[in-house]
Amino acid sequence: CSHFNVFRSTNGISFEDLARIPGNGTTTQPKNYSFRDASPVNGTNYYRLTQTDFNGAQETFNLIAVNFASTAPECVLTVYPNPCYENCTVTLGDCPGDNGVITVEMLDASGQIVSSSVPERNTQGGFTTAVDTENNLAPGVYIVRSRSSKAVYQQKAVIK
Repeated sequence: CSHFNVFRSTNGISFEDLARIPGNGTTTQPKNYSFRDASPVNGTNYYRLTQTDFNGAQETFNLIAVNFASTAPECVLTVYPNPCYENCTVTLGDCPGDNGVITVEMLDASGQIVSSSVPERNTQGGFTTAVDTENNLAPGVYIVRSRSSKAVYQQKAVIK
């Protein structure tokens, strides 16, 4: 055994390579290996392990699903007023542990992104931004999605 690769996915289809762990070569003695995912995504994480031998042969092991629920305070995404008639406000609050870039997207009923922005974050990691419903948004149900490198937050919004 040359090495192992640990992969993670949030949808069970597309995977990212998390780690390469050196193997112990050819041995008849049992060996233990371990890896800890330092930044799992809230919700279901899918893990896949591959073993690569010195001759290049690979074996891929069964997919494992792990449900992760963070003990850190979770951010709260709010859209108000809801339904929105002319303008509505999107806020994300209580995010002290998530200070990276956040993208705010509005998705229509078919899942297509109809608008996207990167609001400025406040010192608590949250933001407040306005949505102009007269900016080519047809009346209907939309999903407001806020994405960071650590999590995804969603809230339904009705545009009148």
